[in-house]
Amino acid sequence: GALTLHDAARIVAIRSHALRQLAGHGDMASLGTGAEEAAELIGDRPGTCVAAVNGPSSTVISGPPEHVAAVVAEAEARGLRARVIDVGYASHGPQIDRLTDQLTDRLSGIRPVDTDVAFYSTVTAEHIDTTGLDTDYWVTNLRQPVRFADTVEALLADGYRLFIEASPHPVLNLGIQETVDHFGLTAAVVPTLRRDHGGLAQFTHSAALAFTSGADVDWRRWFPTDPAPRTVDLPTYPFQHRHYWVEPPAAAPVAGGGHDPVEAQVWQAIEDLDVEALAESLELDGGSQAVETLEPALPVLSAWRRRHREQTTVDSWRYRVTWKHLADPSAAPELSGDWLLLVPAAHIDHPAVLAAAQTLAAHGAEVRRHVVDARDVERAEFARELRSLLEGGPCAGIVNLLALDETPHPDHPAVPTGLAAT
Repeated sequence: GALTLHDAARIVAIRSHALRQLAGHGDMASLGTGAEEAAELIGDRPGTCVAAVNGPSSTVISGPPEHVAAVVAEAEARGLRARVIDVGYASHGPQIDRLTDQLTDRLSGIRPVDTDVAFYSTVTAEHIDTTGLDTDYWVTNLRQPVRFADTVEALLADGYRLFIEASPHPVLNLGIQETVDHFGLTAAVVPTLRRDHGGLAQFTHSAALAFTSGADVDWRRWFPTDPAPRTVDLPTYPFQHRHYWVEPPAAAPVAGGGHDPVEAQVWQAIEDLDVEALAESLELDGGSQAVETLEPALPVLSAWRRRHREQTTVDSWRYRVTWKHLADPSAAPELSGDWLLLVPAAHIDHPAVLAAAQTLAAHGAEVRRHVVDARDVERAEFARELRSLLEGGPCAGIVNLLALDETPHPDHPAVPTGLAAT
């Protein structure tokens, strides 16, 4: 709340409108290197400067199009990641000077107030009083370099360990993570939305990630007010460590497969962000250009590896639909004795009921249908009912078709009636 909504909107609109006057006269580019090497690449090219330092290997430059293009070409020749950003102007540099008087005039009257939320400025890279977010601040903010990495460093020094990037797509997560790693610290870096994934599901996923990283999330907004959700501390009792799943047959070993210790070492080095161990596993010279090229990619590869392992684990918990070849009907075994067919009252004439009865009879079974009102099934009473049916002699088999009734259970609408009866 340092700015009113009206003042915040004015700042965005006026600065954006002013920047249109610079369209076509400048460019900005992202370089996969630090500020020092970026400045070296710029050299004495006039009007060109470092515009933002987002991380140890993430820098943005701005300047005239021809000079920015030359820096990008030289960076690529060195094997660095480099690309021109699609903006068409050069902010955070000398070209903003021609807009200073205009911006100062049009942004006059901004009245910031003090706020309880700590505010760290990327202009000064320090904690500042929000009453200083006046006209001069926002003009300077557009002219001076963005000291993002220095600001993250200041936050880390003050004990912050959770960083949330509020944006339509994460562009600063890598820079934050690199800065955290540079100082040998541990902190959570959380995105919000992602390109082509801007819905509630993605936002909820990000909120959950923030929650598991220590953020205080008010989950009540995710649930209806009536009935109020009930939360419990888990687990409610000590786990008994008893396994009830039926184990599938062990898969036959794949020729040439098996655990590769070298591959395991490579991935372990990536997950640990250990450049020296990775270089040793790949048999590379620790100071070679190849290692320097790999280093910026480690956080991305490490994050991908964790996501892939987690997704594989989750996938292994899910049920799967599999298709199996149906045996030749002519080779099906002959049946004998009585077979009890349990049929839901609302589905007496269902095609599946008729087909099951005909198939059983065709293979020699004596079919006895028993109609059940799945809505009124009570465990003890139903057990007595089945025992009375079997008093005349045991059944060779029972085929339960109660699950055909998929209507909501009258007492538990979220549960199908047939499932409850089963």
